[in-house]
Amino acid sequence: QKSMHALDGAYASLLHGRSLDFEDLREYEYGDQVRDIDWRATARRRKLTVKDFQATQSQRIIFLVDCGRMVTNEAAGLSLLDHALNAILMLGYIALGQGDSVGLLAFSDEIHGYVPPRGGMAQMNRLLHAAFDRFPRLVESRYDQAFRYLASHGRKRSLVVLVTNVIDEVNSNQIDRYLGNLVGRHLPLAVFLRDRRIFEAVEVEHPQGSLLYRAAAAAEILSWRHQVLTDLQSKGVLALDVFPEEMTAPLINRYLEIKARHLL
Repeated sequence: QKSMHALDGAYASLLHGRSLDFEDLREYEYGDQVRDIDWRATARRRKLTVKDFQATQSQRIIFLVDCGRMVTNEAAGLSLLDHALNAILMLGYIALGQGDSVGLLAFSDEIHGYVPPRGGMAQMNRLLHAAFDRFPRLVESRYDQAFRYLASHGRKRSLVVLVTNVIDEVNSNQIDRYLGNLVGRHLPLAVFLRDRRIFEAVEVEHPQGSLLYRAAAAAEILSWRHQVLTDLQSKGVLALDVFPEEMTAPLINRYLEIKARHLL
């Protein structure tokens, strides 16, 4: 059963967005648009300064939810898929409230359901219906099918949020390939769900015996995982690496950051 979790640390209101109405000045950050630089303020402050604008432009979010073997593990009594759906439903609710359009594509070895991006709070019922009784399956997810489906059904520029996990070279290479190909046409965001057991294994102080081998193996996995994330980011893909039970606030805050910096 999917539910709306409270937002620990997340802002319920949008900070800044995009319109013709000037709102504020702030220091330039990597990724800001050159057209938004205020050159007079830059000269006065002697550092690059950009304009912020009030949020009036409707944007599009499409969630790609992996329902395959990568999300079958559990954390805090729920499957990784349950945590993912809870977080996206909460973000969907907030985005719809901001006037954005939200859609959802659920897939594993086949397409399980697609909710085309639409605005308005009535869309929330469609998202809830698509997430209801959705369970992870012990099958290899077909990223190729999911991204082909997206290409034919979601052609307008969108924030494409892929929620999945990386376990081996096969699925990480596919994620890298297909998300990387979206750069330019869409704004891709990879959300990788962490396995807390691996992170805890490397935090053991002075491990000995079997704990030492376990810590070494875990450290190697985390190093590989970090490289996967680094490679994605070097291609222009945004990335979020989170524990499943703690993903709601970071995911929403990343959305707010994207809106505030009008990266779409």
